[in-house]
Amino acid sequence: DENDLEADDGWEEDKDQQMNVQKWNKSKFPDIIQGISESINEYEAVVPKFNWNAPNDSLWANPLKSLKCRNVAEVLFLLKASNITQTNINNIFNTGISSNNPKLALREYFVLDESHEFRCFIIQRQLTAISQRYLNVCCKDINDDVVKQKIRQFWEINVKNQFGSEIDNYIMDVYLTKTFKRTLIIDFFVLDEELTDPLLFNWDELRQMRNAINNYKNEVVDSDQQINKEDFPTFRFIHDNQSAHNYSSQTRIGRAKLPDDITKVMTKEGLDQFVERVKKENEKIEDEEHKQPGE
Repeated sequence: DENDLEADDGWEEDKDQQMNVQKWNKSKFPDIIQGISESINEYEAVVPKFNWNAPNDSLWANPLKSLKCRNVAEVLFLLKASNITQTNINNIFNTGISSNNPKLALREYFVLDESHEFRCFIIQRQLTAISQRYLNVCCKDINDDVVKQKIRQFWEINVKNQFGSEIDNYIMDVYLTKTFKRTLIIDFFVLDEELTDPLLFNWDELRQMRNAINNYKNEVVDSDQQINKEDFPTFRFIHDNQSAHNYSSQTRIGRAKLPDDITKVMTKEGLDQFVERVKKENEKIEDEEHKQPGE
């Protein structure tokens, strides 16, 4: 069902951003600017991705609070504001491997039903876990058996053998159409504790799953680690609206909709530090006001 792949209405381009693009266009990157412009002209709106990484940590820099870009300036601002992209660039150049040259990919933008997008964790070449991708929505109408069956079938037929023996661990984000008739690949990503959001799982759980799979492959018998191949994938999703609200600010994407200094304040420890700092500043101001002239 392609009816759930719709283009979204955009917003007016900012004149200051366009002026900045003109400056960039005259600088060192005319080919990049031209390539981005051509892609946007073809698709109207795009989602940028740099090598393995999309700039998910810089959503706060986009007024739409998403990766949707309708002009060159929005693409460049998202990339420039992203620590993930900067880390990606540094890692590429530090490896010294020519095949790792930086690559900017622009994917056509669609509006998707967020409750139908899922993150799949492939560990030791085994589809091990599936999580709801966006934790700000409730998936109470989702049939978990259908989701697992559709994703497992799609992965085994279309993806499982595509990476050979080079990559054992990675994540795959997929979208199931509203009728569950089609499974579409949204993205692939490295399985990295620094860069990957485990969503409804945590890294201890994923490590335990990896150990269990290794023991299974090596025929190691351990009552605490024994697994059945049919146990995988483990699927988790949010059943109620209150849980969706509670989870929404805990994910990388939820935090990325605000700058780092604001998200740090949102934690209890950060809020306590902020309140203490405000108190000290107020005391300093009061002391200054009560000082007599000449003191």
